[in-house]
Amino acid sequence: TMSNFILLLVVAFLAASGGGAVKIGLQSFSPYFFIFLRYLFAFLLVLPLLKNHSLFNLRKSKKLYLASFFAVAMVVLFAFGIQLSTIINSSIISPTTPIMVGVISHIFLKARYKKNEIIGAFLGLFGALFVVFLPVFQGEQTVTGRLLGNLLLVGSALSYALYGILSRSLHGKFPEKEITANFFLLAWVTQLTFMILALLNGQPLLIAPITVKAGGALLFTVFNAVAFYILFQRLIARAGSVYASFTSYLNPVISTILAVILLSERPTLGHFVGGSITLFGVWLYGRK
Repeated sequence: TMSNFILLLVVAFLAASGGGAVKIGLQSFSPYFFIFLRYLFAFLLVLPLLKNHSLFNLRKSKKLYLASFFAVAMVVLFAFGIQLSTIINSSIISPTTPIMVGVISHIFLKARYKKNEIIGAFLGLFGALFVVFLPVFQGEQTVTGRLLGNLLLVGSALSYALYGILSRSLHGKFPEKEITANFFLLAWVTQLTFMILALLNGQPLLIAPITVKAGGALLFTVFNAVAFYILFQRLIARAGSVYASFTSYLNPVISTILAVILLSERPTLGHFVGGSITLFGVWLYGRK
């Protein structure tokens, strides 16, 4: 429906803009400290929206905690990956999320592939891996990122796919806001633990003095996280995890524009080649 499509566009914009803001924030904050602050404040914003703080009365559900675990893994891997890579690389890797959802569904849910889906999955993953391994072909540069960073972004995209699949099975059992709040709670609690361990090992919480730009980016990501995850859960509830993963289609365009304007990133020929193959593969995969 048109309402689902509009919701898809909003979620896609929130996802793309959030990634760029994280990259800016990490210029001053360590990843653990940034994630801790972001999701602590996001959790406090969501908490009043819960009915009688029902988060603490949730029935135990392995799927709920597992979904939250993959959501935390997604943001942690992204934060560490984007430090060593670029927003443009991330925007090319993220469109493979629908393919990952399909492959995982095929393995665990015995979903069947059509010919166009098999070819599309191969091309989409090939294009993304081409970009991932650009540092090997062209050398590790600012424009290509580092191989480790690109691999961490792949792990983040995979975690995003698993989060979407598991979230779908939770709807009807838990309200969207409670699923989101559970993730926020787990995110800041786990990062608090890692943050304490980092301090005990003599690692600083700040990489550089906090600038207005970095502080503003942190505040933006707090509100961005609340809006994105609640609306993402709503999109999954309305249209399913596969449709929700199509937000990745729009990510390359929005992310690249923001990366060029805000971070002065410049796509290379390798990005255009790998990105074109990836988007064509994802389009072919989703073709009916």
